[in-house]
Amino acid sequence: MMYLDFKDYVFVALKSLLATMIVVPFLLGIGFLIKTNIDFAYYISDVNGIPRDLTLTVMSLGFANNIIVLMSVFEFGVIYYLFNKLKKVYINLWKFIINL
Repeated sequence: MMYLDFKDYVFVALKSLLATMIVVPFLLGIGFLIKTNIDFAYYISDVNGIPRDLTLTVMSLGFANNIIVLMSVFEFGVIYYLFNKLKKVYINLWKFIINL
């Protein structure tokens, strides 16, 4: 039977801390982005005098919720596109450094 050493416990703790430090800022950023979208959608609804829950069909989310969903999808798409571009730059830079 295998037992964990003190070194293994330290490794697990450091790995968990590192994973937390990577994940938490992304979750906070997503939360802030959605909160900003909500505030903007409510502002647009209030300025134009359109009720926030105005639905044209039974299956519609409502005016403000449609704005929130559309803005969130667009912003996540832009973020995904930028991350892919940064990934390609990183890979090309890495290949360039290796081939020096």
